[in-house]
Amino acid sequence: LGVIQVVTALFIVSLTRSLASFRNSQVITNQLSVTTSAAATSSIIVSAMYMNMDFRNDTTMKARNMDLDSQLLLDTAKLSSINSDIMSVFTTEGSGITDAFIQDIFQGVICSYLPTDTTTQGYCVTATNNNQLGLLAMNSKLMDSQNMFVTQFLDNPTYNNALAVVASYIPVMRPIAETLQTTYQVINAHIISNFNTDNDSFRTQITALHVAILVAILISTFVVMRVTIRRFRFVDTRRGNILKVLSYKMLLEDKAIGFYLNRH
Repeated sequence: LGVIQVVTALFIVSLTRSLASFRNSQVITNQLSVTTSAAATSSIIVSAMYMNMDFRNDTTMKARNMDLDSQLLLDTAKLSSINSDIMSVFTTEGSGITDAFIQDIFQGVICSYLPTDTTTQGYCVTATNNNQLGLLAMNSKLMDSQNMFVTQFLDNPTYNNALAVVASYIPVMRPIAETLQTTYQVINAHIISNFNTDNDSFRTQITALHVAILVAILISTFVVMRVTIRRFRFVDTRRGNILKVLSYKMLLEDKAIGFYLNRH
């Protein structure tokens, strides 16, 4: 009975750990989905702006089956939900953000985590206002800047105004978009690295639990076999001793003795 309880406990622990790993994989999937979508949006809005300016006079030109103005406004509007989407997958109810690395990225320590080449660091310093902005604030900066430039252009969508807007657009938007792309890549690499570490730990724990369950089963099997064999041997010995002292006729005629022998 004790061995059965041990096996049951080990199985429950194994199942609980498996469910926790499954839930963690769902969290990782959601995080990667949101960050990848955010990175794509921050890049698409710049392309949508350039495309609108370049093909403004081509009435047949479509962007993903939409007219250029509608697509530009739609892509720009997607920026408004990025921060809430990010917070929803990186915060834990009652605990907030539990990952120190993610906390640093969100609060303003971005440039120190990015590649150290001059171009990347130059973009980062500009995009973060000299390391003053975190990821969330930088997303807001991107949204505000994009809305401002889109309004400036659509209010007067002429060739000359487009040139004037682009002259201001590129120095402001490129550092932000490039820095966000690199930052999201770093975040995704961090998420995947943590997942691999947790997965390795999970496999080690599950393997140990399975070995423990197997050992417990083998021990219980050995104990059961040993006890059973000893019991049968004891019963056979008792029967033999009884049969030695009883006559064949007595065994046939005495029902009480026959019942006893059949029972044991």
